[in-house]
Amino acid sequence: MVRKLIIACVFALGLFALLEFSYRLIIIGPAALNPFAINSYTNLLDSGNIKPSEYPSVYFELKPNLDVMLRGVPLRTNSQGLADKEYSVEKPENTYRIAVLGSSWTMPASVPPETAYHAVLEEALNARSTGVNYEVINFGVELYGLGEMVGTLEHRVKPYKPDLVIFAMTSFTSTIKWLDHKAPFQPEVYYAPFFQSMVLMQLGIGSPKPTSILTRPTLNGLNGEDYEGRFMAQIPAALYQANKLTTENGGEMVFLFLAFQPWFPKTESLITNTLNILDVPLVDAATALADGVTFYKVSELDMHPNPAAHQVIADELMRHLDTRLELNPN
Repeated sequence: MVRKLIIACVFALGLFALLEFSYRLIIIGPAALNPFAINSYTNLLDSGNIKPSEYPSVYFELKPNLDVMLRGVPLRTNSQGLADKEYSVEKPENTYRIAVLGSSWTMPASVPPETAYHAVLEEALNARSTGVNYEVINFGVELYGLGEMVGTLEHRVKPYKPDLVIFAMTSFTSTIKWLDHKAPFQPEVYYAPFFQSMVLMQLGIGSPKPTSILTRPTLNGLNGEDYEGRFMAQIPAALYQANKLTTENGGEMVFLFLAFQPWFPKTESLITNTLNILDVPLVDAATALADGVTFYKVSELDMHPNPAAHQVIADELMRHLDTRLELNPN
């Protein structure tokens, strides 16, 4: 009897191990064979790659000089903790400088950094340049809300004196509550996904919770009407403050829509009306990405844009910038 029980337990464990490995192979691909790659499949807060910001409104930042993997792709930061190559804080002569603010789509999440829309845009601008040097500097950080973006603009972007600020907002950005942080940010304790069961986490068993790479994004139980109204007041407040900070620093602002489908009508109306009042241009990448034909997501489970989507976003920005004829440095 005991022998049969042991055999049954061994068989059950073997079956579960096979299920676990098969699930990882389907979700992650060949990287599932590499424990180091598996351990990169987490969200930024759990990764050990962030630190508290010295500015309460910014709250948290990427650590400087990173050269790590996150979700199976490289995450590299410069000496200033930006997910980009090295740039001097002081703007060089004969340089038109663009600062990009945003969250996971902008950082970028789940794709190599050289395929990110800001990197593609910088390359395209310099390829058509007749003498001006173009810099497109990335200040995007995954899980930034409007508050962190405005704080970044005020404290981290300002010394770079950009000629243009691209304020990039996804359909989920405004659902991150804009808080007046009283206490410093406390990073999450790093965990190694290799030693966690992804199958059990999908069933809600075990800790930590399933990461965004392994679950379909939801509206957290909200219906469309509730979602439209959630934190709506944050949007015009952020746009007014961002435009004010940008113009006071001698630059101009452009607002960038980022989504795979048209936004809820109330949200779109609120944004476009605010932008019209502020006389801030809108670049609508959401419409360009909603062609209904091309697959623009990293995977069915990872809803971040793939390199093809980043190219579309860069093309939409380039189309707008081309209407400005010459981009002359301030």
